[in-house]
Amino acid sequence: MTSTAVVVGLDRAGKRRLALAMAALIALAVVGLGVPELTRRAVQAAQRGDVGAILPLGLAGVAIAMVYAALEYLSRVAKQLAQNGLERDLQSKALVKALALPKRRVTELGDGTVLTHVMDDVPGFAQGHVGAYSGLVLGLATLMAGLAYCVFLNPVLAVSTVAFNVVFRLVTRRVDRHIDAISSAARTIRERTNDLISDLVGIKDVAQVFGREDWVTSRLKDSQDEERVTRNRQFAWTAGYADSQWMIKKFADVTIIFGVGGLLAMRGMVELSAIIAFIPASAYLYNGFSALLGYWVTQAQIAPAKRAISKFLAEPDDIDWRQLGGDGSIEFDQVSFSYGEHVVLDRVSFRIEPGEWVEVQGRNGAGKSTVVALMLGLLQPDSGEIRRGSGDQRGVVYLPQSTPVFDGESTANIALDNPVARNRVDDLVNELALSHRTGAEVSEFSTGEVRRIGAARALARLPESNYLIGDEITAGLDADNTDRVLGLLRTHAGAATVVLINHDHIDLPFTARLIVGDGRVEVERLETK
Repeated sequence: MTSTAVVVGLDRAGKRRLALAMAALIALAVVGLGVPELTRRAVQAAQRGDVGAILPLGLAGVAIAMVYAALEYLSRVAKQLAQNGLERDLQSKALVKALALPKRRVTELGDGTVLTHVMDDVPGFAQGHVGAYSGLVLGLATLMAGLAYCVFLNPVLAVSTVAFNVVFRLVTRRVDRHIDAISSAARTIRERTNDLISDLVGIKDVAQVFGREDWVTSRLKDSQDEERVTRNRQFAWTAGYADSQWMIKKFADVTIIFGVGGLLAMRGMVELSAIIAFIPASAYLYNGFSALLGYWVTQAQIAPAKRAISKFLAEPDDIDWRQLGGDGSIEFDQVSFSYGEHVVLDRVSFRIEPGEWVEVQGRNGAGKSTVVALMLGLLQPDSGEIRRGSGDQRGVVYLPQSTPVFDGESTANIALDNPVARNRVDDLVNELALSHRTGAEVSEFSTGEVRRIGAARALARLPESNYLIGDEITAGLDADNTDRVLGLLRTHAGAATVVLINHDHIDLPFTARLIVGDGRVEVERLETK
């Protein structure tokens, strides 16, 4: 099956948060202009000898700094909330998508590695996506506000500074490309030289004949030491180059401002206060240009992650847990299944009635997981038929042996994208003794706590399901938490059919036992407790 990419982006709540961050950033650009304006007025007051005006201007500067800090904090918080929401949403969707892909499909996608890569891509994409758009707004607001204020101070100075910033950007970009090309060529030569030396070390017999083994080995070590030194130099050069760019730019900026400003002042076309104020105001132009360029750079950087995420989310579902179910019954009719030459099931027939509690047992490798996978539709039989009742068509809850999670809060991992589950999360978190970890990241959880998240995820969906099928649901749990999970299962299962793979005996009201082995499935009826 082919798939098409889907659009990945912020939901409605995320867009509101990003809009709030953008509003704060626009306000930042406007409020920040108070600094050059106060500078201009302070110079004017000094020229007039009006000492009394200095104190109010200083207090106004403090007020502007406080407002600026508050707006900056607001924008950071709003951006972080938007980023976190996007990250949780995409990871939740990716996990739901992975759960909707059967084993053979997951194998085609790289045996789970595709999901791992997508999960790894999401945080960087979320940060870049939110950062790119907030940077675009900040760049436009800063550039427009700075340009308007610079024109207000003096149009000629404004045009001169804008022209310099444009030329400076074009020149530095061309220089950067040449430096990158030279660095790439030097790196290639160094790598090929090291490969050649490594090959020489590999043919020790030849080296020994000429008595040169020691020389070659030491030469390789020298080469490795030299490479480390080169890397350190390259790092220092990169940092130094960036600093020198900034210093040259600032020096040239000031030179142009005072050079052009001085000529204009001599002709009486501009005041000294405006020239002084122009220095901090001109930074707005440079910062605005940089932010705008940063938008396109960031979009290019996150494009591969965006494509990978959207492609994975667009994979056609091979199984829909909500549409898979029946009335609770499961019937195998002459079902056979093999892995190559290895026969797992040979014309097996049995029936599970609605509302039964069934445990699946057998030695390791007997085919217990295969039987469950066939029940779920994750595998298709080679022959025979598997039927579910055609009555009340409700979904299936599957609790695998390992709980797939994403690096977010526990409640988000439990609810995923299910509104029914979302309404039950708080109660289940309390009943599973996870309430003290509600806001914690799942990456900080123990194995047992992650298993409890998996149990809560399954139990939260039971009201909309006729089946609960699980594989070693108490694996990794201590005695207390095992009792908690089993107690909740007894309480919340209701009329659902429960099928569980068990190695050890667990205290549940099983009505039947499926014993898997040697290609057969024997059904043992049990007395209910």
